[in-house]
Amino acid sequence: MAGRSRLRRALDHAGHSGFPWAMSGGEGHSLALRRAIRRSVVGHWPPRFRLAGQILMALLWPLESLRDAVVLSFQIDRAVLGGHSRLALAWRAWAAALGDNLPPIDYLAYRLFEPGRPGPGHWLHSADAHLHFSALAAPEVRALAEDKLAFADLGESVGVAVMPVLAVYGADGPVRPFADGAPPPRDLLVKPRRGHGGRRQMIWRWDGDRHVAADPVPEPDLATWLTRSARSGDLLVQAVAKPPDRLGPVAPASVPVVSIVTAEWPDRRRAAALALVTLVLDEDGTKVGLDREIDPATGRVLAASPGSVAPAWGGTPDRHEYEAFSIPGWPDILAQIDRLHAALPGPAPVLKWDVALTDQGPRLLETNTGTGIYGLQAMTLRPITETPLGAALEAWAR
Repeated sequence: MAGRSRLRRALDHAGHSGFPWAMSGGEGHSLALRRAIRRSVVGHWPPRFRLAGQILMALLWPLESLRDAVVLSFQIDRAVLGGHSRLALAWRAWAAALGDNLPPIDYLAYRLFEPGRPGPGHWLHSADAHLHFSALAAPEVRALAEDKLAFADLGESVGVAVMPVLAVYGADGPVRPFADGAPPPRDLLVKPRRGHGGRRQMIWRWDGDRHVAADPVPEPDLATWLTRSARSGDLLVQAVAKPPDRLGPVAPASVPVVSIVTAEWPDRRRAAALALVTLVLDEDGTKVGLDREIDPATGRVLAASPGSVAPAWGGTPDRHEYEAFSIPGWPDILAQIDRLHAALPGPAPVLKWDVALTDQGPRLLETNTGTGIYGLQAMTLRPITETPLGAALEAWAR
C-alpha cells in the first residue's frame, strides 16, 4: 500500500510539474531563474529514478495540462469570463502551460486572459516554486523550521517574543515537563512538535477544576491523553492566545495571524517582500474570515484585493469595508523577525513567518521554508516576481 501511494505521488509530480528542462525564459523572468527552478524540481526525484522521472514529466505534462485546461475552463465562473469563449480560454491556458510551464489553474486563477494582466512569463509555477524555495534553504534551517521547540528556543535565546512552549510530550513521557509539574489552569493548545497545516491540533479548555477536550477523546485526563497521543510523534503544549481588545477599528473574534514573506540575498541582505493578515470577525453571531494584504513597508492593512473581490471559481466576493488601519508595532515585528533571521544557522532566501497578534502583544509562532505562492498571487493578482522576492531569487539563480 505504501509503495502504491509513493508511486501515485510520483506520477502526480510528473504530470503537474511541467517540462523537465527550462523553457525559453520568455517575457517576465530570466532563463537563469527558470533553470534553477527546474534543477530543484528534477532534484526532487531520487537519483536512480531521475532520468525516468524526466521522461515521465516530458510525456505527461502536455496531457495533464490539456485535461486541466479544458476541465477548469468549463468550471470557471461565467461572471469573470469577460465574453471569452471557454474553448478559447482552454487553448490559451494550455499554450501557457507548454510555453511557460504555468499550470492552467494558475493561468485561470490569476485571470491572465484579462487585458493589461502581466503575461504568463511573469508568474512562477506555484508548486515548483514551493520546491525551489525549500531547496534553497540550508538543511540546518529546514530542520529548525520543522522543529517548533527548537525554533521557539532559538527565538527566546536572541530576545524575540515567541509564543512560549509550556511542555513537550514524547513516546516515553514528558520531553519537557510543565514548569510546576502539572498543566496550568488555563485553556491550552496541543499541536505536533513537527509538521504544519493544523493537523492533529487539539484545544483543551479549563473548566473550573480540570481540562476538558474540545473534541471527544477516550482519555478524559489531559496528561494521560498527551502520553498516549505522543506515541505517533512529539506533542507541544502552548497557551491559547487571546485576541487584542481592539485592532484599530476591527474587533477580531479570534487571534489575528500575520504572515510575512521575507527575501534574503546571497550577501545576507534581507527585506520583507509580502505580508497579509487573517482576521476572523463576528458578524451577527457568525464568524467570517478575511485575508487582507499588508503594505510591508508601513504595516498598513489594505482594502480587499482584486482576486478576493471577484473570485474565479464563484463564491461570495469579499467586499467587507472598514476604516483603514495599521498593524500595531509593525516596525518592531519586522525588527524581531530580522533578528531571528540573522541568527539562523545558514541561508534561507525565502521564509514565511507567522505572527499572532495577542492581548500580550505580537508573538512569533513559526517559520516555513517552502511557502506557497498560489494563494498570494490569486488574491493580489500580482506576480511575486514584481516584489523584492523576485529580485532575490534572480540573484541566487545567477
